[in-house]
Amino acid sequence: MLSILFVASIMMPLFLPEALLPDKFVRALVALTIFAAAYLAEVIRGGLQAIPNGQYEAAASLGLPFWRTQRLVILPQAIRVVIPALANTIIVMIKNTSLILVIGLFDLISSGKAALADPEWPSPAAETFLFIGAIFFALSFSFARFADFLERRGPAAH
Repeated sequence: MLSILFVASIMMPLFLPEALLPDKFVRALVALTIFAAAYLAEVIRGGLQAIPNGQYEAAASLGLPFWRTQRLVILPQAIRVVIPALANTIIVMIKNTSLILVIGLFDLISSGKAALADPEWPSPAAETFLFIGAIFFALSFSFARFADFLERRGPAAH
């Protein structure tokens, strides 16, 4: 993750002309998106490999073309299988957003540090970091509960 952020923030300005260079925030967003896409692709691939070959054969025996087989038979089962791993990956990506601090952008933690540095806002550091931790916990916990809801709500797996 850090290497992708390094390339986006340090190396891109060296290779692209100034007119084509996007803002540092956009570069960080693209880097996070590329990193997340790689992990999400692996999660989806694992779900597709978890589907037994009999499902493909059953769809072929019904005469379904490839894309219809994927849409009607394979993907509904694969999505059911990948919900826990998908939720875990999303939670990890939420936590990875704090890595943009490395390239000089503000995130939630650096906002807390900036608030602590302000002399007009005297607050103990523990309260600030507990609040930041509570925000991360609330986001992570809500995604985990939503994934549990989707997992319970869906039909039984193959």
